[in-house]
Formats: sequence, structure tokens, C-alpha cells
Amino acid sequence: MITDVHPAIRHLLYSRGLIPPEEVDVCFERPTKEWVDSLVRPTINLYLFDIEENTDLRQTNMPVSRGAGNATYRMPPRRFDLRYLVSALTTVADDEYLLIYRILATLMRYATLPPSALAEAMTVIAARASAEPARERFAALARAGERTSLDDLRGAVATADVEPAAQATMRALLAEPPLTAKIATADEGPRLIDVWSALEQAPRPSLLYVVTVPVDLDIAIESPLVLTRMLRTR
Repeated sequence: MITDVHPAIRHLLYSRGLIPPEEVDVCFERPTKEWVDSLVRPTINLYLFDIEENTDLRQTNMPVSRGAGNATYRMPPRRFDLRYLVSALTTVADDEYLLIYRILATLMRYATLPPSALAEAMTVIAARASAEPARERFAALARAGERTSLDDLRGAVATADVEPAAQATMRALLAEPPLTAKIATADEGPRLIDVWSALEQAPRPSLLYVVTVPVDLDIAIESPLVLTRMLRTR
């Protein structure tokens, strides 16, 4: 699920942030000194440095489905916060400030990842599963931008001819509540200057970006269907 979210974030920055992909790279790397020194183009980097369960979104009620004389109770997905250190890496300070401002303005606009960005993630999933017709359909939805709706995406997933594991991942990306994303404040995570210090890097202007994703525990409990019986006596 973690790597499946990355194409959606990359698409969001390029398409909604109007950042030209032929001039700026978007990466998800550990920003070590060696890696930063190896860069040849301006780069937006989102480094996943922390994962923590969001207990506020934990559900205790187990949904039940009934059929064939049995009842199946399924453990609801748990929600985890993925915390990213977001930085712009360039050799020109003014370019760095311009990029980080564009990133901030783009990411703050979307409290949930938009359908076209999720479609891009599903394009990658379908390509990995060698499902070319599904890949082409999701790619078209990604290119449609704001014209793509969640209903369009759900319909494409429901009819996608992909292997069960790939379709399960696609459904997880559309789970309710939806994938939320936000620019976090200083009191919602560790100080970013401490993260840079742990990386043995001089601090840069950076953002704390949090994406909340579902993790399906795949736990189901089956039990016989118990019906109510009434006994009347006179």
C-alpha cells in the first residue's frame, strides 16, 4: 500500500501543482548527503520517516455479512499515518523557495487524494499485473484530471480484469473513509530539524506531509447463523 500511494502523490504534484516533469523530478528517497550530491536536476523529495497508527480512526465494530446459513464477521481495516519529510533540492536558493511554496500551495488544497491521482496509482498497479486494457482505462482517467469522479474510478475498478491481489489493492485505495492527506503542524509530529539532524544533513526549508492509509488485517470470523425462536405456552 505504501508504494502504491507514491504514484498518486507524484501525479498530484505534477498535474495540480503545474510542475513540469521534464524539468523537475519527484522522488521518495532517503536524503543522504551522497544522494543529494548526486542530483543533476531540481528534485522534490518526500522521505517517509515515520509510520504510526491513527487510533482516532480505529473502528471496533465488526461488519457482518450473512449467507448460506453462516454469518461472517470481518475485522475493519486499521488506519496508519505515513509521515513524509518534504523538501525541494536545488543548487539555486531562489528555485528551492519557489518549489517549496508551489508544493505547499498544492498539497494544502487537497484534504483527500483526488480521483485522478488515485487513477494514476491504479495505472501503475495494473501495469505491474500486466493488465494492459485496465492500465489504459486508468491512464485515461488520470489524464482527465478534475473531470474524473470517484464513481468513475469505482466503476473502473469493479470491471477491471486484474488478478485478485491487484484488485484488492485498488479497492483499498478507495476504502471509506477515504485516504486523507494534510500538511501537519509542529505539534502533530517530530520537529523536522531533528529529522535532518538524524540524517546528518544541514536543515532545509521542509514540510511535514501526512497521508493516512488503511491496512486490512484480513481477519474474518465465521459462525453459524443463529435465529430467534419463540415458544408460546398456554
